Amino acid sequence: MSDVCLILEGTYPYVTGGVSTCVYQLIKNTPQINYSIVYIGGGGEEFKEYRYPIPENVKLIKEISLFDYDIKGEVKYLDVELDQELLKRFYASDRKSRVKLFEQLYLAVVQPNEDSFNPFDILQSKQAWDFLTMFYQQRFSEGDGPSFIDYFYTWRFTHYPLFKILTADIPRAKIYHSLCTGYAGLLGAVANIKYSRPFILTEHGIYSHEREIEIYQADWIHNTQEDLQARKNLSVFKDWWIKLFHFMSEVSYDRAQTITTLFEGNRDKQIKLGAAEEKVQIIPNGINYEMYSSLERITKEGEFVISMVGRVVSIKDVKTFIKSLSLVKKKIDSLTVYIIGPYDEEPDYYDECRNLVSFYEL
Repeated sequence: MSDVCLILEGTYPYVTGGVSTCVYQLIKNTPQINYSIVYIGGGGEEFKEYRYPIPENVKLIKEISLFDYDIKGEVKYLDVELDQELLKRFYASDRKSRVKLFEQLYLAVVQPNEDSFNPFDILQSKQAWDFLTMFYQQRFSEGDGPSFIDYFYTWRFTHYPLFKILTADIPRAKIYHSLCTGYAGLLGAVANIKYSRPFILTEHGIYSHEREIEIYQADWIHNTQEDLQARKNLSVFKDWWIKLFHFMSEVSYDRAQTITTLFEGNRDKQIKLGAAEEKVQIIPNGINYEMYSSLERITKEGEFVISMVGRVVSIKDVKTFIKSLSLVKKKIDSLTVYIIGPYDEEPDYYDECRNLVSFYEL
């Protein structure tokens, strides 16, 4: 059993960035604490290379791949008895009621059967098909709504990673600490319920808000470019994904004993999104003033410098920053701009940003 189990999604040790650096510094500067790490990622190439050193006090790194599905085979019947009335009540409830029912659902349906089924069995089961057709018929009258095939596959794509989290083998620890909500926060909530151990949540950025931005911009949340019915009802599926991420955030907020964030604006957002006000504490990023104040100023007389520090990835919207500079340049002659951060995470996006710089002659 480790002292602390860090539950990380898309960060340390495989992806560079501010949260990853924070995690590395936390581990390195607390050598008296033993850590285990559960890393949640998409899978594939992501798991190939550590981008940070692994300190000696990290005793275990466990990886969970959310999207490794290869759904094949015959339709199965789950060899377990599920509480169908509870499942119906859960799916028919509003989001706040689902959050409150989450512990009951996990203890009654998932935990007793965790050795009896896996995500593939759930997705391919007759029980899942019956539930899905029932809820589709209840929600959409004939001809009013998306096609059932789009509805069916969206349910699969959204629920498979949820089942991976709910049925994951979680290392035992004295405390569980997640660095975001989402799938990592959901796993922290599951660990809290399963082992009755404290769960701490830290958010640097508001995860559900960031995912919402990505979903609004997404062009992949449908099954075919040709299906006019799917295009017409695209908002149904975007709304589905957005509500899913908000649900996971609310479960994380509900189960966490303590929630920390960087500044008051984030705290306000967390409370608005469902976090209890008394749980949320602010721990701002520290700055070594003596080290940075001693640096020599290198700007020239009359030079105006703008810097952006962050990963060159789409969620940071670097393109808008570059476009805005084209307007600033018209007002300021002696303008120097630095974009500082790793750029290998989304190479195509990085190339597009470089092309924009050339286009605007910055």
